[in-house]
Amino acid sequence: MRRFRPLAFALVLGALASLSFAPIRMPGTFVIALIALLFLLRHFRTDVGAGSFAGYLAGFTAVLYGIGTWWLNAVSPAAWFALTLFSVVLFAAMGWSFYYVISLRWWPLWLASLWTTFDLIRSTVPFHGFPWLRISHTVLDTPFEGVVRWLSLNGTTWLLVLLSGLIVATFEHKSAQTLVVAVGLIAVAVLLPTGLAGGAGHIRIAAVQGNTPGPFGSWPAGEILDLHIKETANLTENVDLVLWPENASDQDIVVRTSLRDKVTEASRNAGAPILVGAILNGPTPDTALNASVPVTPDDGPRSDIYIKQAVVPYGEFVPFRQLLGDLVPRFDREIPRDMIGGSEPGAIHIADTIVGTVICWDVAQDFAIRGSVQAEASFIAVQTSNATFADFGRGIQPEQQWDISRLRAIETGRWVVVASTNGISGFINPHGEVIERLPVREAGTAIQTIDLASEQTWAIGLAIPVMLLIGILALFGLAAGIHQVRKDRV
Repeated sequence: MRRFRPLAFALVLGALASLSFAPIRMPGTFVIALIALLFLLRHFRTDVGAGSFAGYLAGFTAVLYGIGTWWLNAVSPAAWFALTLFSVVLFAAMGWSFYYVISLRWWPLWLASLWTTFDLIRSTVPFHGFPWLRISHTVLDTPFEGVVRWLSLNGTTWLLVLLSGLIVATFEHKSAQTLVVAVGLIAVAVLLPTGLAGGAGHIRIAAVQGNTPGPFGSWPAGEILDLHIKETANLTENVDLVLWPENASDQDIVVRTSLRDKVTEASRNAGAPILVGAILNGPTPDTALNASVPVTPDDGPRSDIYIKQAVVPYGEFVPFRQLLGDLVPRFDREIPRDMIGGSEPGAIHIADTIVGTVICWDVAQDFAIRGSVQAEASFIAVQTSNATFADFGRGIQPEQQWDISRLRAIETGRWVVVASTNGISGFINPHGEVIERLPVREAGTAIQTIDLASEQTWAIGLAIPVMLLIGILALFGLAAGIHQVRKDRV
């Protein structure tokens, strides 16, 4: 029975780590859980093998992601199980690698690099990965949130794991040296500033939340478009740009003349261009595009659209459809057309500025945000439809996504404007502060004048070099650890 106690402890720590995320949002619990987990690994490093380390990390991850992504059951219990299982397998491999580096000199450095590298893998593959519940997401509303602006989310993950390791090493060895390093890193981290990355004027924006006609997927085609037109018609203030959410039109507003006329008239009545989240026809009858379409009072829908890059497997397209369509008939029924992901960053020139457009899942993807800023976007517009998750688990997924949007504001040094079909919509300034937030599951419009940014933060400019350096450190540490273990066994 004693041999299962460490695993039980790891399971408890996974539950503790999950408290850092919505709906609880208890800052620091992930880091506390990680410090305790590293104490566990260090304590048992001479008594167990690499397989046990893999088991401890697998148990920790199973509880963390099992709880934190429970909202995926709104899509399918199979989706929740598959993503949790993938994370468990990947982090079990990470636990195996920890076994080889945790007895090395400077082990906190190698371990932090490995953790971040495996987190990068999970956030990248397959199908753009699953960049959710990262430890860097937990710095929001803490003194460490400024780190995101300078080191990016990946660099912040690395720093938090490194600090956790240094704290463990300090207690183990009563080392003044590691204490000084840890305190120094903490002091620098808490002093890092946030704010606008350069100044380039102002723009007044209306973020429209038209609400949904009922539970997701239950309304007739075109009804959600009418709701957004109706809400936009209530505008009484002059604005420079109107932002509609993802799926504000579930039909093609480019090719259907009646819909073109509707959205053009809405833009004309608002006296401003509208960025419309719309489902467009794809190049073949069995494909579609999840797009952001600029609509102007004079020209109507324009051709310079943004196509969502990170389309969601089994939500927006079905991988291996020929096989799975027969095995799971609901895929063909509920996702009759596969959405094709775009390849260009979201950067639409409209209202005399460049809008960094990202659609829903894009906001969690580092490459999508980085691409928009590098294309000279002056602010980030997040168009999203969380209708699937709005009523499941009291809207946990929208809350978690909203927190990621706040971190993106800090990371990019830009305002983030979010328009959702039925919540969460609002404005976030470059400090990550919520300036306005609409009530969920209600129609409404948020209007603010925001500052435009003109420069890139260090997080954007150094993102690729930082990731490469962390990956090199991880490989070097793992190679050194394997060599040392083999040498000790001879």
